[in-house]
Amino acid sequence: MDQQNQIARTGIPSLYYVKCPKCGSASFIMVGQPGAKGKSIGIALAFGAIGGLASAHAASGRDAVEPLQYHCKDCKKKFVAGPLEAMPDELLSAPATINVERVKSSVGMAVPQIVFINGVKVGELLNGRVMTFQTPLRFNTLVVTDHFGVAFKTGTTRFEVQPGAAAHFRFNRKYV
Repeated sequence: MDQQNQIARTGIPSLYYVKCPKCGSASFIMVGQPGAKGKSIGIALAFGAIGGLASAHAASGRDAVEPLQYHCKDCKKKFVAGPLEAMPDELLSAPATINVERVKSSVGMAVPQIVFINGVKVGELLNGRVMTFQTPLRFNTLVVTDHFGVAFKTGTTRFEVQPGAAAHFRFNRKYV
């Protein structure tokens, strides 16, 4: 009997056990949503900054489970994986609170950043704002993307929290 059948199902999305399907490594970089980089370049070339702002309104939505694209650090291959179901050993006895702050900036101020926790879209983070939400998991992956879905290199964080604890993250993404 495999491990998945031996444990109770949690129904909670997690990225903790995601591995590269080619080499099995857990060492990877988040690229963002599949096809996001190509979409961002196409819209920028076709419509310029106005097209980018108009497409930002399409980034709305909340609590959507999204597959993400990764780039394996070991075998250098890209792969797409959605969140897996969390194992019972990942669950906290009390949820932890996560605060994500976007540092106020005049550059890119009209463009929202999209926040994901463990592959679940939490929502849009506007300029100079703080977003607060809870996680039931000990091991978490926070991904912040632009409105197209391209992950920021400084906006991907894997972290561990304790039951009832709070974690605070600040992002200052420049758009030039």
